[in-house]
Amino acid sequence: MNKLKILCLEPFYTGSHKDWLNGLKNHSSHDIEVLNDSILSWKWCMQTSALTFSEKLEKENKKYDLILASDMLDLARFKAFIGKQNQKTPLVIYFHENQITYPWSKKDKFNHINRTHYGLINLTSAKVADFILFNSEFHKNEFLNALPNFLNQIPNTFSSNNLITEIEKKSSVLNPGINLKSYNLSPKYNLPNTTIIVWNHRWEYDKNPKAFFDLCFKLKKQKLDFKLIVVGEETDTELEIFSEAKVKLKDEILHWGYVESREEYVRLVQSGDLLPVTSDHDFFGISVIEASYLGLKPLLPKKLNYPFIFNPDEFKKLFYNTQKDLIEIVTKHVSSKFKKRNNNLTNYCKKYDWSEIIPIYDETFSKFINLNN
Repeated sequence: MNKLKILCLEPFYTGSHKDWLNGLKNHSSHDIEVLNDSILSWKWCMQTSALTFSEKLEKENKKYDLILASDMLDLARFKAFIGKQNQKTPLVIYFHENQITYPWSKKDKFNHINRTHYGLINLTSAKVADFILFNSEFHKNEFLNALPNFLNQIPNTFSSNNLITEIEKKSSVLNPGINLKSYNLSPKYNLPNTTIIVWNHRWEYDKNPKAFFDLCFKLKKQKLDFKLIVVGEETDTELEIFSEAKVKLKDEILHWGYVESREEYVRLVQSGDLLPVTSDHDFFGISVIEASYLGLKPLLPKKLNYPFIFNPDEFKKLFYNTQKDLIEIVTKHVSSKFKKRNNNLTNYCKKYDWSEIIPIYDETFSKFINLNN
């Protein structure tokens, strides 16, 4: 396999985007260079980074074998600005998320027309890309299935069926890599007779924290003995349910909020026993895989990407159908003082470690070059 010179473009260089890009750069056998932006607003990223990156690229005057951009870049605008040196360089877009199917908050100031605008940026980026990668099979299917209704909202859409077919033909799936094998640390807490429940997701509306904390409130009302670890960053847009839960569950809380280091995050999560997941939307599920690898038992809604991560036929006991089912399951576990058991989830999740998944990345990039020639 020939070593390729690949340029990665990431306007939204934070969180899981940053982790993914750093992991790719550190593990790939190809020569990975990175251009990133420090704009904190994703909306400004999508509006301006194409111009910023194209100007930087023009000044450097380098030739690349492949250009890989995240979905936060307006790839169509970037392609219009790109210099002669890379006009024929294959363009690949990696969809961590998309603005067509992402469930926007009702509190967002942007109206329907503005939301459609950001979806159009993703759509035109997919149109001009030579190859499209989605982080999960669920994400790819959801995006493609949403395109007919999305295009019907746009007046005078031309040949929409042809456009959808074109996008589908060049779309494939490449799961994100995670630095799982570096998580060899000791739990922070050791309470053998108490079930510890964990939340390790973003503090956002699409993760449905209300359902999670309603579950905890019900456990407390029954006077059941449990402890709680809630990891995540408090923001200016923090949902009221977090403030309410911090007060109502003060006696159960072992940890609340943001931690500075990855090591501390791992120690906290590894201390837990149960991970009840209540998300309304999740394009992949990195936090679920991390917790499962660290020995927690995830309890998952039978939807989104979770059945693609854990086959329900093989891992039937990890899934629930309704919120009522989840409450019953967690109540039984807490009543029996459930502690995490030795199970096969750790070994099962190893396939998402960068050391396991990077050969697929490298081979995929080489394949794109061969297909483009």
